[in-house]
Amino acid sequence: MISNKRIFYILALALLVLVVQAGAGYAQRIVDKHKGDHNQTKKGVMDGNLVETIYYNFGEVADWLNEPSRSGVWPKGTNHTYVDGVAIIVQAETQDPQGNLIHPLETNYYEFTRHDKATGVTYGWWPLPGYANPFQSSPAQSNNPNTWPDSWPDRPSDWDGIWNGFFGKGVQNADLETYFVFDDNEDREYILKNHFYPDAEDSTRGGLGMQVRARGFQWSQVLAEDVIFWFYEVTNMGTTDYEKTLFAQYVD
Repeated sequence: MISNKRIFYILALALLVLVVQAGAGYAQRIVDKHKGDHNQTKKGVMDGNLVETIYYNFGEVADWLNEPSRSGVWPKGTNHTYVDGVAIIVQAETQDPQGNLIHPLETNYYEFTRHDKATGVTYGWWPLPGYANPFQSSPAQSNNPNTWPDSWPDRPSDWDGIWNGFFGKGVQNADLETYFVFDDNEDREYILKNHFYPDAEDSTRGGLGMQVRARGFQWSQVLAEDVIFWFYEVTNMGTTDYEKTLFAQYVD
């Protein structure tokens, strides 16, 4: 018989192993200063357990307007949809050059977003190049090497042809894992309206200067078969320090 105390130790050890494995991957991380581009948009499907949904590599999960039968489906294959869409939000408080307090907000969703009136391109998140096979329509997924790039922009060359896993080089811990990176570079509103540049060393960078590394995980084990886990790592790529920041998800 295993006591509750021993179970706790086993769980703690398992978590420690996962953290150490992930830490090994972080140690080999290369800073990627490429910028987001709406032309790099890709759409994929997460279906590694009983949950099925489409998602985009700029952070939106589900899209009932355009994919009503594949947006937050549970159980998989039933067409029972429960989600209209999910958007990632990052906001910060800062000052423009005139000393006015402003609160730039970054997101991307299929409706109600700010956009360039000339091009129609949303002011918000767009994917960085290089994190998926450019000749495939899907973001990179662990179970399909055809979706992987030849090399990863944030990894050394010995990772070429190997899964860029959260838990380590080539490690596929989840039944399905997806990985993509996006940023707010194409947001020109705060430059045009407030003359706010997030990076004093790069006047071409827009938005807040935020970059997001996103991963989705699905396990088919019975305790996790009804869940998609999303992991977001938000990095300030600019030189502006923000005293107040906010991270949120808009779930419709």
